[in-house]
Formats: sequence, structure tokens, C-alpha cells
Amino acid sequence: MGQLRIHNLTEIEEVTGNEKLVIDESSLSNALSLTLNNLATYVLSKTESVMHAETLYYNLIADGGWAVGEVVTISGTNKLIGISLDSVTIREPLRVAYAGKCQVLVKSDVDVVAGNFAIMNDSHEIKIGGGTEVINRVGVFLETSAGGEDRLVWVLLKL
Repeated sequence: MGQLRIHNLTEIEEVTGNEKLVIDESSLSNALSLTLNNLATYVLSKTESVMHAETLYYNLIADGGWAVGEVVTISGTNKLIGISLDSVTIREPLRVAYAGKCQVLVKSDVDVVAGNFAIMNDSHEIKIGGGTEVINRVGVFLETSAGGEDRLVWVLLKL
């Protein structure tokens, strides 16, 4: 298995993106080298289009199945911790958005107008709130979206 290491990392005071990463495989006669900028470009090209640069999230291991945009709660409670950014099954890595902008799953019976308050109901579904909610508040809708089918709608999180 190859190793990824940056030579003289302890001497680097500022990362410019031009540092060389050397992938060294002892069974190969030649090592492969690439820059941090090339690696970052590759990683960003593999991200999902629903991601937004202004989304903050943390990683955890899923304790059940989650779809993109679903409300994530503390296991066995109604305590909201964020919005799922991934579609995963149990024991898979899960990214949970807690600040910034992301898409939430809105059911077909909910009509959304930009500026409406997004809340979580007792069934862990996204609904329209009055703005006075504290415990189950998700955020503010950033777009208008008519009902008719389940869909993802952009929200500015206010957890």
C-alpha cells in the first residue's frame, strides 16, 4: 500500500499549494509526485453538487439509515443536532450540517416561501414555523418551492 507524505513538513510555515506530495511505494521503482493544488482540485471534483462552500458539518458514524436533507437527532430523542448531507446506512460515515447553508428534505404537502421559518416536527419532518420556535428550529428557507412532491430546499441553518 502506498504512503502519502509531505517531505520536510516540519519546515513549512505556510502552505501555498505548490508543495510536493510524494506517493512512495517500495515495490515501484519510481515515486509519483503531485502538488497540494492538484490534490485539492481532484478532491473538490468528487464532491456532490448539493454541497455548498458555506456549510459547516461534522462527521459521525450513522446509527441508522439517513437520506440527504433529513433531520438528524440524538439517537432515541427529539433533540435536533443537524441535517444529513449524505445518504447512508447504519455504521457508514455521515456528515451532519450544523451551520451555514444546506438543503433539507421537505415533504410534498408543504409549500415553502423564501423567508419562512423551517422547523422540525415530532415526526422529524421539516415544516413551516412561526418564528418563535427555539428547541425545534432548523433555520430560514432561502427559496420558494411549491408542494406536490418530496424535494430538497435550500435553508440557512439557525440551530
